[in-house]
Amino acid sequence: MCEKTENDIKVSSAFYAAAKIRLSKKNDYGSIADYFPFGSRSYVHEIHKKTKRLVNLVETGADPNYESIEDNLLDLINYASYYYEFLKEELDE
Repeated sequence: MCEKTENDIKVSSAFYAAAKIRLSKKNDYGSIADYFPFGSRSYVHEIHKKTKRLVNLVETGADPNYESIEDNLLDLINYASYYYEFLKEELDE
């Protein structure tokens, strides 16, 4: 499922869903930098954990009590975007 922006660029609806989650959690969590105290290692670690969780869900086919496959995919989009922003900021300094 894709949506079009004003420039007719197709953007996956997953990005919109991830952005909504990101905005809603922003107030709960405060400064995102505080959750990644070790820079790149922290970001990669979180991405690794979510990926491992996703692999486990797919391989076992289990019905999760928490965090569905879709939840994990949206979290991966957000963690990847946090890391991207961190790297961009590092390059701009």
